[in-house]
Amino acid sequence: MIARDAVLRGLDGLDADHRIVVVLRFWADLPLEAIAERLGVPVGTVKSRLHYALRDLRAAVAPEASTDRAAR
Repeated sequence: MIARDAVLRGLDGLDADHRIVVVLRFWADLPLEAIAERLGVPVGTVKSRLHYALRDLRAAVAPEASTDRAAR
């Protein structure tokens, strides 16, 4: 549960353009091409936004994940 809360907080911290690609890719399970079509941007833009969004999410979740592991 702690990890899920950390991810949700991390998502809240993302820029709207980055948040939407993460949600469409991992929650809606859409392929990159469908996301690009839905957003009206090139596939390369979707890839770039997803890359930077995941980088930022990892950074936001990493401190809490390491604390959670240490507690076990």
